[in-house]
Amino acid sequence: MTASATGEMTATESPRLRELSATQWKSGLAAWLGWLFDGLDMHLYTLVAAPFVATLLALSDPNDPGVRWYGSWIQVAFLVGWALGGGLFGRLGDRLGRSRALCLRILTYALFTGLSSIAQTWWQLLLFRFLAALGIRRAVPEPEEGTHAAATAARDPRPLPSGPERYLHPGHPHRLVLVARALGVQVLVPVPFV
Repeated sequence: MTASATGEMTATESPRLRELSATQWKSGLAAWLGWLFDGLDMHLYTLVAAPFVATLLALSDPNDPGVRWYGSWIQVAFLVGWALGGGLFGRLGDRLGRSRALCLRILTYALFTGLSSIAQTWWQLLLFRFLAALGIRRAVPEPEEGTHAAATAARDPRPLPSGPERYLHPGHPHRLVLVARALGVQVLVPVPFV
């Protein structure tokens, strides 16, 4: 973002990285990490779902049809929770403000993702996964974090239409690299030039 003759930043121009303040860098980093970790548990869950559900059903074979049946319902509950969470926290955002709703969303996601690890039955896991999914933001590239980062980068409170969000998007696919690394797969990651 460059200053005009009057010293004001224009909303149509994007800031250059070296022009960002420490606060803007922190906000951008937090937003980028939000994109990175958004849904990471969904990818990691697919690695452990069958063995975990088999354990909950007291079955020794993760390929048992019962594991697939109950595992499918658990995943359906997760996806339904994800869809409903957007509306629920969108309404809360309208009433409480985006920052408070985002904090509640993160707390919901973290709490119930953690509780999923101590589920004793398949229906407890289904319930915890559903409730955790309520806290995952929408799957469209318009997160509260991006809006906040854009508004922080701009000197006026309006988000930039093509501003800092373009730097956040590369965090989204990097979570797949983390999953691949968890599997022991070597991945070459090109540095994204935006």
